[in-house]
Amino acid sequence: MDRILSLCFRLSLFLILAFIALPILVVFAASVSPSAAISFDPSQWTLAWFAELADRRWLDPFLLSIKLAAAVTVLSGLLGFLAAYAVAYQKCPGHEAIMAILVSPLAVPQIVKGVAIVLLLSSTGFYSLLGTPGLVMAHIILTLPFVVRMIAGAMYNFDTSLLKP
Repeated sequence: MDRILSLCFRLSLFLILAFIALPILVVFAASVSPSAAISFDPSQWTLAWFAELADRRWLDPFLLSIKLAAAVTVLSGLLGFLAAYAVAYQKCPGHEAIMAILVSPLAVPQIVKGVAIVLLLSSTGFYSLLGTPGLVMAHIILTLPFVVRMIAGAMYNFDTSLLKP
């Protein structure tokens, strides 16, 4: 019986791993195909599609994404730390309500929040914020609840007696 269970476990594990890995193989085959159609003939494979990545139309958005990610990481981390510190350690009046407000955006799907931010900026006339400043602000709004929740959770479980000399 144990041998049958072991065999079933190994078979199911293999099927799960194949289910995860096969799409990666298809994407790889598509990336080295000479045309838009996927070719599984290794003699026709080429790296021409990768040369297209050096084009400015792909490089500029990639660099903007890197700058945006760096700015949002720093700002969201700083703001999230300050908010979590205030809620976890200072125990201000209504700190539970403040924490609930800070993490309440987690209940709304990200796409809904993104559309709401774009509609808010465009309907209030802040068209200039739809560029990089608006992207930074929108990403901070989207990531701040995650940061606050993670840092506050760590702070709630931290032994504060270690801070006292």
